Amino acid sequence: MKAISVPAMYGNKYLNSPDKLSFIQEIFPSECISRIRVEEVGKYTKFENLVNDTFVTRLLSSTEEAHKASSISLSVEEMRGIYSDDTKYVMPVFDKIGEYLRANYVYSEKDITHWQQNVREEVETMTDMDKIQFIKDSFSVTKMGSTTAGGLLVGRISGAKDGRQRHKLAKIDLIRKGTTVIYQSITGLYETRITLD
Repeated sequence: MKAISVPAMYGNKYLNSPDKLSFIQEIFPSECISRIRVEEVGKYTKFENLVNDTFVTRLLSSTEEAHKASSISLSVEEMRGIYSDDTKYVMPVFDKIGEYLRANYVYSEKDITHWQQNVREEVETMTDMDKIQFIKDSFSVTKMGSTTAGGLLVGRISGAKDGRQRHKLAKIDLIRKGTTVIYQSITGLYETRITLD
């Protein structure tokens, strides 16, 4: 099973073709295409894969790239504490960020371990204002969507020299056997799930 991106110049012809399979076989003669399982998957369509016995949901950006489909959940008290520069919330929020990164496979296992050990030690030795700033910068990697890291401090997570350098999500095959494609209504109240077999 393989996801194929139909070039934009063929988009309308493909959608209006009475025999879509023959059309795809003609465009991609080197591929062995015998069946179309899902006809159209739009940009930012949700999909879910099983990774290490955990379902991970992503937003499809292209046939080779995905974005996070969830953001971190903090209490109002924790958010107010961080944004009013109260350092007693720094390490509990740091730990929640680590849990979020691991649960959502944002980085590789090696980078997560680095975050939870080495970066934690660095944060504990920072000045109070640097700790607060580090946590605020770290929020950029816990939001839904793009994976652009903000601030030089966050670059330490994956050893990036430039903290604004984009990083790809931990490698997860995007569309494969067992992937569940999730189509949601505009309101988000209804969804249709198609599991690829």
